[in-house]
Amino acid sequence: MRPAPAPRVALLGVGDALQLPCGTLLHLTAYVRPRIEAPAGALLERRCGLCLGALSASSRVYVCPCGTPLHLEEAGAGTGPVSGPAAGPCRAGEPLQCALLGDCPACQRPVRTESGFTWLPALRGAGAAAPSRLRHPGGATAPAAPPAASHTEVLP
Repeated sequence: MRPAPAPRVALLGVGDALQLPCGTLLHLTAYVRPRIEAPAGALLERRCGLCLGALSASSRVYVCPCGTPLHLEEAGAGTGPVSGPAAGPCRAGEPLQCALLGDCPACQRPVRTESGFTWLPALRGAGAAAPSRLRHPGGATAPAAPPAASHTEVLP
């Protein structure tokens, strides 16, 4: 007896669309819930990944998915100045908000301080951009066609 063939697999990423044989178009996105907390335990022994300043139990930090902590203090909680190679922009009495300065210095991921979806498909007919790639369950990949007036084509 011959075993059943393994199903074909396609790797999808955020912003991709998968069109089912029945015509249904599925969009892939991710929901992000940032980790913002007062450092505790082993996190207290680490330093901010950007300014290299010490973390204190009374401060608030953003922790990147890679594990790098970044200062994200609230107004009125200023602890500057900070000692370290990157301490230049820190001023006495101002809150340290290293997480708001861009990407994580360790992994280069964008810092997201608010919960939400990383990408949402735009509504058709409102000047929206189409998905960058369409994936068919058979494994074929094709560039997405411009939005059609009232229908979507199934890829062969």
